Formats: sequence, structure tokens, C-alpha cells
Amino acid sequence: MYIAYLATCILCSDFYVEKCSRKRKERVIEYRSEIRRKVETNALFKHILDKGIAHRFKFRVIKVVQESIRGGDVNNKLENAEFAWILELNADKTPGLNGALSLKLVLQKKQMILY
Repeated sequence: MYIAYLATCILCSDFYVEKCSRKRKERVIEYRSEIRRKVETNALFKHILDKGIAHRFKFRVIKVVQESIRGGDVNNKLENAEFAWILELNADKTPGLNGALSLKLVLQKKQMILY
């Protein structure tokens, strides 16, 4: 299953958008493990570290990307879906936790607009 999901803090308005090629439940379990292990590259762990241990996240699927019966690059479609939601929600700006946008995706979007 290919999804983009929204992780929203239950105590404040901060949120995070990410894509995943696994089931949402598997990714949530992975996040919890990364938080317990204090993985500093994990945006949700950084949020909890900054704001306090009481901050927790709820996860919601915001886009499902289906594999086409004709094939195609499903990972590219998923990346584009994630990028579109980051732009739509301004997740790269506070209260979003995504940080800087992928330059590759920004340039691809600009190229699509030019043609």
C-alpha cells in the first residue's frame, strides 16, 4: 500500500506529512520505536524533545496511491502526492514539522508548470 499520511500532535497544532510504501500501522510502530531509541533524525522525536513527553501524535491517511495495472513509477506518484500535501498544508513552515522541501521535487514542479 502506498500512502501519504498526516501526523498531528494531540496537544498543539504541530503536524508532519510523510509518504510510506508500507501499511500505516507498520510505520506508526516504527515511529514509536524510533522515539524510544531517541533517533534524532525523526521529526516527531525532535518535537517531543522540544515540547515535552506529553506530546503525542495521531496518524491519518490523506492520500492513497494505487499501482496502475499498466505499471508506471508508483514511487514517483507517491513522492508527488507527498509534495503536493506539504505545499497544500504549508508543512515546511511552522507549525509544520517537515522542514525544507526537496529541491528535486520543487524543480520538477516548476518544469511541469513551464511546459
